[in-house]
Amino acid sequence: MRKVFRSFISGLLGLLFTTSVALAEEKGKVKEEKEAELEEIVVTATRTERPVEEVPASVTVITKDEIEKMSAKYVDDLLRDIVSAQVYRPAGVTSTMQHVTLRGVPHQRGTLILLDGVPLNDMYYGGVEFNEIPVENVERIEIVRGPASALYGSSAMGGVINIITKKPEREMKGLIEGTYGTMNTWSGRLHLTGTLKEKFGYYLSASRLETDGYYAQIKPEPNWKKRTREHEHYIGKFTYEVDPMSNISFTYSHWHEAAGGGRKYYYGSTFRNRAILGYEKKTEGFNLSANTFFLHEDDYWTYDKSPKYDCVEKKNEKPSNEIGAMMTLTLPVGKGHLFTSGLDYRWFEGESRYDWEVFPFRKTRTEGKQHRAALFFQDEIDLGKLLITLGCRGDWYRSYDGSYHDYDTTEVYKKEEYAAKSSGSINPKLGLVYHLTSSTTLRGLVGRAFNAPYVYYLYHNWGFPGRYWYMGNPELDPEYMMGYEAGVEQRIGEKFKIRFTGFHNDIDNYIGTVYVRTNPVTKEKEYKYQNIDEVESRGLELEAEYRPLKSLTLYANYNYIHAKIEESKKPELKGKRVAREPYNRVNFGFIYDSPKIVTFSVRVRYVGERYDDLENKYPLDGYTTCDIKLTRKIGKFVEASIEIDDLFDEAWQESKLYNAPGRIITGRLKVSF
Repeated sequence: MRKVFRSFISGLLGLLFTTSVALAEEKGKVKEEKEAELEEIVVTATRTERPVEEVPASVTVITKDEIEKMSAKYVDDLLRDIVSAQVYRPAGVTSTMQHVTLRGVPHQRGTLILLDGVPLNDMYYGGVEFNEIPVENVERIEIVRGPASALYGSSAMGGVINIITKKPEREMKGLIEGTYGTMNTWSGRLHLTGTLKEKFGYYLSASRLETDGYYAQIKPEPNWKKRTREHEHYIGKFTYEVDPMSNISFTYSHWHEAAGGGRKYYYGSTFRNRAILGYEKKTEGFNLSANTFFLHEDDYWTYDKSPKYDCVEKKNEKPSNEIGAMMTLTLPVGKGHLFTSGLDYRWFEGESRYDWEVFPFRKTRTEGKQHRAALFFQDEIDLGKLLITLGCRGDWYRSYDGSYHDYDTTEVYKKEEYAAKSSGSINPKLGLVYHLTSSTTLRGLVGRAFNAPYVYYLYHNWGFPGRYWYMGNPELDPEYMMGYEAGVEQRIGEKFKIRFTGFHNDIDNYIGTVYVRTNPVTKEKEYKYQNIDEVESRGLELEAEYRPLKSLTLYANYNYIHAKIEESKKPELKGKRVAREPYNRVNFGFIYDSPKIVTFSVRVRYVGERYDDLENKYPLDGYTTCDIKLTRKIGKFVEASIEIDDLFDEAWQESKLYNAPGRIITGRLKVSF
């Protein structure tokens, strides 16, 4: 099967070249015909503005109109309909952990998430807090599937998701919004936007959410409680138009989340302060963009003592800082060439402190820092019907000042300081787009991707004294991937579009845990992070969209993904399926939009059977769920809607630990002025 699949990929890639020769004499003005159509422009796939039909990758765009018409409380809810996207939010609105991965590449660290082009995957362990991003502030989302390290470096293995937020508007506008729903969940939001003296733009937003939550645990004990969560978020975005071709922007956000984990002594909170300063200049000769960003985070969690969960066992605090800068220059070179080059830099420092409040009264301290720097270039070659994209990026990183201290009030168990380690990766890419006809497009892509080891896996030590202990490994090497894909897109008139894509990914040096020994003194089972696995993911994607009426859009997609561990230093993992990745996933639905009458959307999702762990000991059943949203305008300034998630109250799980919350009904009232 593997040889057949690779032959399929190779054959489609070869087809792009052979058809360009065989049909060279075909007459037609494909480019002029496409320019006459209304085209969707994307930036993320090439870091340049290109119509979707001209980028050599599988791209999906979620527009502002679609976001407003869909039932979604968080950004990752919007991504559940995307082909080959796996969304992990095991406890619904109460979840404090969320993952979104693409094409079977395991863990959030393997899929890069951007906010206005700035990376969100933190440099501690590669995670993303989707709760931090209000859906109402999102202008559009661009999803690029497949290896993208040639442009974006670390984490861009399964693909890149760029969340683009709203900009200040020319006219002053305001909005007040409130929601109330199941589990006594309410939220409120206020935003104000406008422009002063035609130069200075502003977008101000404040929001708050509270929920009483629900009993999410599979087997709750008598003294367990509901999982709860609340958050508040303040955002200010400011722009200044230097001249008609250039502008400066500054965004600052403060986010605070507090959550109860379902037990009296299991709770935590997170504070984040994020700032982004950007500059952009567009001329007929070149485009220049630059961003600098800063993030400070404080994360606090209190853990209880098992099995009775009747007292505090330990407290954890993780303060961290991150700064970075990015610059991209795009200019035409010669005839038919669009050259893009740029620099990226990120720096991180973080610490993790554990204090045990029951015997043994133990304390651990982990610290670490990391530099990352990169240089990339890309050439987009336009040969008429054939578009060739050549790109390459060199990444370098250095991990340093790593240390681990383990002690109590009377003695030091362990004190280690680790030597600095540097490494890097060269990641090339070749992409091809061939317009066979004005309505048929062929695509092919081959690229190398990588993932630098995060500070968490290098230095972090954690666990439960007397039971088990996980240890960092400062000798970890990067994870690498070779990715291939090929596909065809067919348009039938202006109303129907279908796309078929096949892909294959080989991942080496995947980071996992290996049992080392049982400590003879503490009796703890010790595990260590190591480069243990070779992972393979291959699959097929089928997407269709039909617009029979201006007011009606129907869509459907299906993906088959076979993601498994090919080789492992843990023999019991060889041949096992990747955690949480089903073989089959289906999405379909429609959006009916008649502003004078009603806007109505239906989203149906099927997720097949999968496992919650790499050992494949905890199977999760497949499920089907349906979400709907109905919106009605009341006069000129008021809009009311009702949203029902999991309409048929389907019982399903994304984790072996938690049940999904079931049917959620939310009413929403929005007043514009």
